[in-house]
Amino acid sequence: GAIDWIDKSNAANELQERCVAALSEAAAVGLERAAARLPTPLANRLVEYSRAVDTEKRAAIGLRALESALRFIALVGLCSTPPCPLQGVTKQIARPSMGTWLTVCTALAGIPEAGKTFRSLVSSLMPDNTARAQVQEQISVRNAAAHSGYTPTEDELNKLHVLLTRFAHRANSSWRSTMAVPTSMTYDGTAFAISVLSLVGTNLPQHDTVRTATQLRTGQPILIEPASDPVSMSPWIVTGQAARPEQVHCLLLDGVKLRKPGDFRPDSPLVYANLDTGEHAIQPPEPPGLVWSMISPWMATNRSDP
Repeated sequence: GAIDWIDKSNAANELQERCVAALSEAAAVGLERAAARLPTPLANRLVEYSRAVDTEKRAAIGLRALESALRFIALVGLCSTPPCPLQGVTKQIARPSMGTWLTVCTALAGIPEAGKTFRSLVSSLMPDNTARAQVQEQISVRNAAAHSGYTPTEDELNKLHVLLTRFAHRANSSWRSTMAVPTSMTYDGTAFAISVLSLVGTNLPQHDTVRTATQLRTGQPILIEPASDPVSMSPWIVTGQAARPEQVHCLLLDGVKLRKPGDFRPDSPLVYANLDTGEHAIQPPEPPGLVWSMISPWMATNRSDP
């Protein structure tokens, strides 16, 4: 895996410079490598950003890619963490924004039981408070652009580019799990052999087989972590109707349909977004019963947070 070398006698002068150059080069190709390494919901957005040329569109696509990364990381954390009420999230989750997903990520990061895959992803994007502040700065830019027509400055776009390329590089190196959709299963008396479509990169899903002692629902996404039983990603991420059987469209949680603001009821429907088509407020017919009561155990309950 060596990519360069230095003369030992000159290491004091060359080592830091060569390391910086090597890291910069790796980060530069990280976005394209995401097309083959990362789960499809992440890969699609990062590759879309890497191929954008027009400056104005690149800004919008870059902010959308960052929001998609925050959303995906948050949903991975929610599906792999035992129910634990998250302070400050309930009201926001009805109509989640970019800031909502940062709040969820921050809350989950403080829970010892949070899943390993979540911790790996959130550390790839925000390894320290400085990086967290940089993400918060981009959220402010996104809000200003969305609500007042603000145009990001060149410096802000450069910072966004560094965030996304650094995240892609780190995530490529640390991602060890698989996101997949079970299509059928058989039981041999000791375990289930499950045929799955693995959602890797920007290519069509790949056929694979996993063995587990846990029975899984076909047609709905799972997260397969090393040395662990698969974890269902529903109701945080579900699948939608695809044009062809070999395609899989993932729908990511996009809020709760309320009769009036703050009126959370057990049967309030969950709504989803298809990040590939840009469609929002989707209520998928399958699986049935995608309602508020399914996610409320993760939401804090107190006087100010219903």
